[in-house]
Amino acid sequence: MKKSVIAVLSVLLLMGAFYFGHQYVNGPKIIDGVVTNEMPAEGKALESTTLLKSDDTVYFTAKGNRFWVKEAHVIWYKGEIRTGNRYLEEAVKIEDGNFTAELSVPEGLEEGIYGVGIYAKGNDVMETKVLFEVKK
Repeated sequence: MKKSVIAVLSVLLLMGAFYFGHQYVNGPKIIDGVVTNEMPAEGKALESTTLLKSDDTVYFTAKGNRFWVKEAHVIWYKGEIRTGNRYLEEAVKIEDGNFTAELSVPEGLEEGIYGVGIYAKGNDVMETKVLFEVKK
């Protein structure tokens, strides 16, 4: 009886380790994306802004959730987040555990809806996204 209890517990422990290991490796690698109109202090924004002015500089910050993800691609969209609406694409590196990208247009942004998404380097699946509106 003692051997069978040990065997069952060992199998349950292995199944649990496999499940949580799989979730860690395949789960989201970049989380908590926010858009602000001020440079985030120490690479981390406190709260997201969804309404911006056309002459604002827009900052996007997202938290890295895996230690091995050091680079990402940030894609800015004009309108809905779709491939045909890509506005600007840039590569960013992690600093202080966060990815930060800046959208600055000298002549100002046009009025409308914009979006931003971030992809871990080498991954085609968007990790997190944020929509925001620009008014004059």
